[in-house]
Amino acid sequence: MSSEPIDIEKYHRDYIDTLSEEERQAIRQSHVERIKQGREVWNAWAKQVLAAIEQTYPKNATEAEKLTIRNQYEIDFSWVEFEGLVNFSGFIFPIAVNFTKASFSGEADFEWATFSDMAIFWETTFSGEAYFSEVTFSGKADFSEATFSDRANFNKATFSGEAYFNEATFPGKAYFRNTSFSDDADFGWATFSERAVFGDAIFSDEADFGWTTFSNEANFRKTTFSDKANFRKITFSDKADFSETTFSGKAYFGQVIFSNMADFSEAAFSGEEVAFLGTQFQQQSLFIDLQFSKAAKATPCDFRQTHFYLPPSVDDFPSDISQFINANKNIKRDKEFYKACEAKFRTLKQLAERNNHHQKTLEFYGCELYCQRQASGGWRKPKNWVSYFYGLLSGYGLSLLRPFILWLVVMCIGIGAQALNDGKTSFSFTTAGWERASFYIAPSMPPFVGKPLYQKEVRHRLYPADQTKPAGQLPTANRFIRTIQTLMTFIALFLFGLALRNRFKIG
Repeated sequence: MSSEPIDIEKYHRDYIDTLSEEERQAIRQSHVERIKQGREVWNAWAKQVLAAIEQTYPKNATEAEKLTIRNQYEIDFSWVEFEGLVNFSGFIFPIAVNFTKASFSGEADFEWATFSDMAIFWETTFSGEAYFSEVTFSGKADFSEATFSDRANFNKATFSGEAYFNEATFPGKAYFRNTSFSDDADFGWATFSERAVFGDAIFSDEADFGWTTFSNEANFRKTTFSDKANFRKITFSDKADFSETTFSGKAYFGQVIFSNMADFSEAAFSGEEVAFLGTQFQQQSLFIDLQFSKAAKATPCDFRQTHFYLPPSVDDFPSDISQFINANKNIKRDKEFYKACEAKFRTLKQLAERNNHHQKTLEFYGCELYCQRQASGGWRKPKNWVSYFYGLLSGYGLSLLRPFILWLVVMCIGIGAQALNDGKTSFSFTTAGWERASFYIAPSMPPFVGKPLYQKEVRHRLYPADQTKPAGQLPTANRFIRTIQTLMTFIALFLFGLALRNRFKIG
């Protein structure tokens, strides 16, 4: 997104410099006189201009091709001082209009006006109330460094081109409710001294509020950001309301200061990155009933180096390791990505710990371990095998089912391997058959259950003496199988007990 405002000097060179000073003054005065005659007279003239442009130039004509006719009808109110109430309500401005450094000492009413080309209000001063509600800006709208001393109302305005409010000053209340921005919107370095309302506004392209100051309440409730939303290095001195706001692109809130409550409840995130890096929440922050799309789950929310007055709820932040893996399945990621994600998940884990949310703590920890493994070479590296199998066999200490399945598989394989080695290919429903089956199962049982099945007389009956070995001596292969079976059973039972402890937070 370009943060550069319209070059006013270039505007003057292109549109005005072909005229003499006397001609410019005459044109300016003619427009002032036409305004005094009212909206109907002005709009009749505006429609003539639009018809002339349409007849003379094709719709895809370049700016240079339109220069001649623009010079004939150029609307220049730069440096004009408008006294008292100025009513532009419903006016049609057929070509570029320039209010550079103009001043309105009273109320300025532009409601329902239509700007068919660029609208330049650079360094314009509005001392009274300024009404731009339901205005249509078809071209670029530049309010850079403008001052709105009283209420500024842009409710339901439509900005089809780029909108610049960078370094604008709003000492009075500012309303942009239900306003539509189809192109880039730049509010960088603006100052809002009173309440600023952007509720239900739609930003279809990039929205830049970087370094803006909100001294009073900032209301972005139900606002839609379809592309990147930049709120870096902002100071919110009063409540900041982003409840039910939709962020379809990347959302940056890095190094922001929330001096009062920050409300993000029911916000929806669809972009790949949500960052609060280095932000300060000096009062309560609400992150409840959040919604995250699959794309948003590809990268954990970034709360690194963030300070919270009270730790926020982390219930709705994505922590499912399988969803994180699936979201990144078809995206080429490097080690630096996973290294950053490891730190982000670690921060979320710490927030969960501060909230005493044991389940979320474990889930974030599992994600942290996975990213740590990916950042250091993946499961193929021997140093990562413990972490890999810990996740595979127990879901990072969260799954009761996986250790249980491991135990069943180990037991079945152990029974089958011992039986095959002993030449037993079928089961006998006799006392001896059940005794043999119990003996095969014994290594897969806890010690207090399996010990009776290891009694000496049982082994002697199952493995009687012959010319090569004494009674009760197991074949070498069976001893090896039972050793592995015992070891894997211990691992399965340990992981099952760990998951049970984590499930009920025992100890």
